[in-house]
Amino acid sequence: MDTNARFLLFVFFEGVLCFQMMYIALQWLFVNSRKEYPYYLAYIFCMALYTVIVQEQELGFELLHRIDTNAIQHFDRAIPLFAYFLYYRFARYFADIETLIPRLNKIIIRMEWLVLGYVCFELCWAFAGGDRKISEYVFWLISAVLFVSAVVFGGWLYSKRNTIVNILIFGAVIVNVGSLATVLMIYTSQTGLYDWPEPLLPLYLGIVVELLAFTTGLAYKSKRIEQEKEIYQKQLLAETEKNLALSHKISAMRHDIAQEFHNDLSASISGVAIYLSMLKKALINEPDRAQPLLEKANETLFRISANVADIIWALNPGTQSIGHVIERCKKMHTEELEPAGIQLIIAADGAIHSEKLSIAGVRNMYLVLRYFMADVTKMGSAKKIEVMLRHKEQTVNIEALAQLGDTPDSTPPLINENKINTCIAAMGGTLVLLTEKGKAGITVSIPLTNIRDFE
Repeated sequence: MDTNARFLLFVFFEGVLCFQMMYIALQWLFVNSRKEYPYYLAYIFCMALYTVIVQEQELGFELLHRIDTNAIQHFDRAIPLFAYFLYYRFARYFADIETLIPRLNKIIIRMEWLVLGYVCFELCWAFAGGDRKISEYVFWLISAVLFVSAVVFGGWLYSKRNTIVNILIFGAVIVNVGSLATVLMIYTSQTGLYDWPEPLLPLYLGIVVELLAFTTGLAYKSKRIEQEKEIYQKQLLAETEKNLALSHKISAMRHDIAQEFHNDLSASISGVAIYLSMLKKALINEPDRAQPLLEKANETLFRISANVADIIWALNPGTQSIGHVIERCKKMHTEELEPAGIQLIIAADGAIHSEKLSIAGVRNMYLVLRYFMADVTKMGSAKKIEVMLRHKEQTVNIEALAQLGDTPDSTPPLINENKINTCIAAMGGTLVLLTEKGKAGITVSIPLTNIRDFE
């Protein structure tokens, strides 16, 4: 190959490298500021610099050799190996070796430091004026280690069947083979064994193929990122729709609870108005009837106050566990049962105490206990109420028993039985009544899935 042809080949190759550097730089600056791009830019620059050092004297121009010919002779070994260091660092980040194969990542890091150590040795040896043959032996030893390790690493990575990794392996193998072939061809030309037309041609081809492999890997990675982004957006949209539906369901549930309490309050307030109207007439015409009417109006007002408190409690997102139901029942005991001389013992087993429930589940479970305890209070002779909440498989069992003390032969029926049944039916549960002499009780069984929180 004549000098002009070699020069054109050299210029074309340098142009390809310059174009690739501009392409990667634009990617890094404006598209994706990934941390591996600077290493790849430096790698391409080192390969371009290496070819200039090797070719400038043979092609009839001198740039770097004008500085210090002896030092430059050492650079033609240090720079390609430094390019290995940069390529190793780039490949680790680009293929995410740290996540894919953590053990291999640690080995590659040690190889990087080995190469960097040789580069420092070569440069120090050059400036110290050391014997070039000694550094040449070290160079060949390190080159052999790098070539063997590249083959081993390539086989290890190929076993992972990762597309991006396989693309990098292909490019790395080609550039390694090209680099090794170029070194051998330069050596045989310098020793006179064989005069090759263009010793750098395998290196040129290897680097160009590696650049194409990188560009292919970059395109594949960008496509995969877009696909993952699309999948993530679909998942996010589905999650948003799910949360929106859940929010609507909770809002509807709160509205139903509030509406029910509102209707009850409206009826109670109307009752108070009627009682007050009757009380006004009784004070004028029948004073003896005034006291019972006043007591009924006071009882209705007390129930209104309790219902308002129940609304606030039931709609509070912070009260969504069986533990909160127990605390609410204890509050009712303090305000209503204890003044009537009734003792309350209420507990839940450890498996269910912190179970998170839906708003409707909390509200209905509490109302079942509230209505039962209110009925027991009205019976007049109750002394103690025992409540136990148990978790059995996928069921919540409520066992409530009231000791009525001295009672007639028959136990009075529960006044709020229909309301209790309505709440239990809303939870898909079953009710068993206990009516023995001196005792009043209920046993409720509720499927946990019907009252568990939506989330």
